[in-house]
Amino acid sequence: MLKKGLLLFTITILLACSPSGEAQQSEKELNLKDNPGILDDQLVNEDGTINIALSDSSATLYNKAYQAHKADSIAPYYLMKAADIQRHIPGKALLAIKKYANLATDYPTHDLAAPATFMMGLTFDENLNDKVRAAKVYQKFINDFPNHELTPEAQNLLALASDEGSSDLEKVHEWQKQNNTSK
Repeated sequence: MLKKGLLLFTITILLACSPSGEAQQSEKELNLKDNPGILDDQLVNEDGTINIALSDSSATLYNKAYQAHKADSIAPYYLMKAADIQRHIPGKALLAIKKYANLATDYPTHDLAAPATFMMGLTFDENLNDKVRAAKVYQKFINDFPNHELTPEAQNLLALASDEGSSDLEKVHEWQKQNNTSK
C-alpha cells in the first residue's frame, strides 16, 4: 500500500515537473535521462516477476536524476524510488539500504525520512534475513518517529525480529490467540 502510494506520488511529481506548451516533447522523443519514470510500467513482467534488466536500468536512472538534482525538492523522491526498485533486485538490497540511509540522513526533516528509515529495517528483515540489524533499525524508527503512522507496524516487526524462540508464523498464531481471548 505504501509502495503504491509512493509510486503514484512519484509519477504525479514527475508529470507535474514535465515541460509544457511548445517545449513539451512527444513520448517517442523523451530522453530517459530526463524522465527516469518512463520505465516504471515495464518493471514487472506479465507473470508478476521483476524485470531485472529494466529494474536495474531504472534504478540507475533514478540515481542519476538524484545526483543531478540534489538541491532540488524532488531529489528525495528520486532517491527513494531508486532504493525501492533496488530492494527488489536480487543482490542489490544493501545498495537499497544505503540509499534509504542517505535519504534519512541528508533530508532528516523531509516527509520521506521516516518511510526511508522504516524501509531500511524492512529490507534488513525481509531481503537479508538479518533480524538483529532489522531490530536495531525498527527501534531507531520508533525512537525517532514515535507518532508516525508506521510506528505500530514497526513495533510489531520489532517484536518479531527480537523474538528468536519461535517462527514468525507461530508468533502470529500466538497473537491471534491472545487477541481472541481478550475479547
